[in-house]
Amino acid sequence: MSAADLKAGGPPDIRVLGLLALAALVPTLLGGIGAHDMFTAPVEYRLEVLALEADDFPTRISPVELAPHLTRDARRVILPAHGWALGENGAAQLVRAIPDLMSFVCALRRPHAVRVIVRRRTLRGEELPEVDRRQRCVHTHE
Repeated sequence: MSAADLKAGGPPDIRVLGLLALAALVPTLLGGIGAHDMFTAPVEYRLEVLALEADDFPTRISPVELAPHLTRDARRVILPAHGWALGENGAAQLVRAIPDLMSFVCALRRPHAVRVIVRRRTLRGEELPEVDRRQRCVHTHE
């Protein structure tokens, strides 16, 4: 197809249309950022981290307190979760990182146990299932 064909309003090349359609569908088919559900079912998430002593007395650990020890990418997900943060992908990343987060808090604060809760809700305020995990901290003798 030549430039003259385009100016004359000739039919577009079917290969070009196919590539454009594929480019538009890839994010939807693969999920993640740009996925269809990112725009149709947005959620907010919130992180709660508790250090538990032997008597189960909880001490809340602010995500801000963890910030100096986190990578730049981890800060982008964890710091906004101090309040309600927007993003299903951030919530999913946070849930996947719970075991690492608990081990990190065990090493940082040396409590008896750690409890991590990720709460989620729709933008309409409807509560979604929360993730609530608890891990006993094992400390080696120094």
